Amino acid sequence: MKPRCLLLLLCLALATSLHGQDTAPLQGFLSTPITEVYICSGTCDLREDTIHIIAINDSTLRVEQTILTSNRRLSFDAKQYLKKMHRRRIIRTEMNKRCFLRPVSKPKHYITRTKRRQLIYHPKSNIQELQNIISNINQKPEQGPSIAEFKITAKDKKHYAQIVENVDFLQLNMPTEISCQRWYDSLKHVKEFYLSVAERIDTMNEATLYKFLTKNIGWFCIDGATWFTVEITNKNGEVLRFEHGYDESAWYLPWRVTYNGSHFLCFDPAFSRWVNSQIPKKFYGKKSFNNTDLLLQIAYDLWYKQFE
Repeated sequence: MKPRCLLLLLCLALATSLHGQDTAPLQGFLSTPITEVYICSGTCDLREDTIHIIAINDSTLRVEQTILTSNRRLSFDAKQYLKKMHRRRIIRTEMNKRCFLRPVSKPKHYITRTKRRQLIYHPKSNIQELQNIISNINQKPEQGPSIAEFKITAKDKKHYAQIVENVDFLQLNMPTEISCQRWYDSLKHVKEFYLSVAERIDTMNEATLYKFLTKNIGWFCIDGATWFTVEITNKNGEVLRFEHGYDESAWYLPWRVTYNGSHFLCFDPAFSRWVNSQIPKKFYGKKSFNNTDLLLQIAYDLWYKQFE
C-alpha cells in the first residue's frame, strides 16, 4: 500500500474515533454513581459563595455546607494605615485575610474586607434527576435548545412587561453607524418593540436562539462581573466541570463542560434549573436564573440587530 493511502486511512480512522467520542463524551462518567457536587459563584473582587452537596445514599443528594460571603469597602488614609500595619507587623496577616488595596484618589484609598458566614441550609434532591439531565446532555452535546425548553410562563411575560414599562430607554447606547435623527426617531417605538418580543417569543426559531446564546462567549475577568462553576464528582473520583464566564447571561448559558480532557458547550436549560433549585435565595448570581432576564436580553439583542 502506498504511504499516501496509508496516511489517508489513518486520518479517517482517527476522525471516526474522535467522532465516536464526541457523540457521547460523558458516557464514562455516567457509568459510576455521583458522590458529591460543588457549586461556586463569585466575582473578581474576592466574593465567593459555595455549596457542598453529598450523596447520603444511592438515591439522595443533600446540601452539606453553604458558605455565603459579603464584601465591605472602607475608606481610609493609606499612609497612616500602612504605618499602623508596619508597626504591628501584621501586614502579611491582613493580606492572608484576603484584604487588598486599590487607589481611588490621593491620599484616600479603600480596603475590601471579605466576610464569610455559614448558612443553615440542607435541602435534599434526587440523584436520578441529576443523572438524567447529564444523560440528556451526553446524548446531544452542543445542541442548541428550543425556546420551549425554557418553559416561559404567562407570569414571566407579565413580570417582563412590568419591567419594560419602567425602563428609561433614553439610556440605550446609540450605534455609531447610524445618524442621530434615525436613532431618536426609533426611540419613539422602542417600548412597543420590547413589549412585542414577549408576544412573539414562542415563535423564535432554534437557529436565532443559538446565535443569541453564543454571541458573547468569553472567559475573561471583568471587575465586578459574575462567574459560576459546578463540579460533579463520581465514585471513581472523576470530575465533570460546568463553568460560565464573567458575564451574567440568563440561566448562565452556555456552560463550558470539561471532562477527561475534552471540552464542549452545553445549552441545556434543565441543568441550569437544577442548579437554581440547589442554591438559596441569597446565593450570589441567583438573580440570573430566570426567564425575565432572558426576555430582556433577547429584546435588547433584537433591537440592535435592526441597525446592523
